[in-house]
Amino acid sequence: TEPVSETLPPDTTPAPYASPTDFVSFREQNEHIYAWIDIPGSTISQPIMQHPTDKDYYNRRGIDQNYSVYGSIFTEAKYNSTDFNDPVTLIYGHHTFNSLMFGDLQTMYKDEIGEYDEIVIYMPERELHYQVFAAIVHNDLHILHYNDFSNADTFNRFFNNIFARSGNYITLDKECTVTPEDKVIILSTCFNGSSTYRYLVMAKLVETIE
Repeated sequence: TEPVSETLPPDTTPAPYASPTDFVSFREQNEHIYAWIDIPGSTISQPIMQHPTDKDYYNRRGIDQNYSVYGSIFTEAKYNSTDFNDPVTLIYGHHTFNSLMFGDLQTMYKDEIGEYDEIVIYMPERELHYQVFAAIVHNDLHILHYNDFSNADTFNRFFNNIFARSGNYITLDKECTVTPEDKVIILSTCFNGSSTYRYLVMAKLVETIE
């Protein structure tokens, strides 16, 4: 008799997520690299740093932790975790004139959100896709210090005020709704025109790929 071959069902287990960013190599250079920010179609594609104790550490330090006038793109451990699960995550980067860090934000969003309507955050185990809904000039008060976004009323009041803004260097997608259930990132850089103001780009999480 001929042996009976057993036909097994196809393996439908999804392949584990593989980040396009080589975090293993980057973390060999610096363990404080925990994510990568990319705005498709732009010059902005950089690692995100966070020092565990010194919130200003990467203000004037590069990836190698040596002094750099350009600094790095970073978040503050005092206010944000590194999982992007906070209601609002504030990401800092210097305004430069050579397209480094967040130097191009003010030009990119001056008239419209347009082609730069997506921001992608890559992490070792997943990637997060955000929809840009605002690019505005704002005062230089520390947003996370003065606003407890875990409070729904505070969250709504802040973003309702954002959508009510108008004027120069204020670009809004008023068809986008933002609620306390959303996860928001805010990119913050110096406003080219006044050292007492900041230029902010705001986006909400719309897709997670794991």
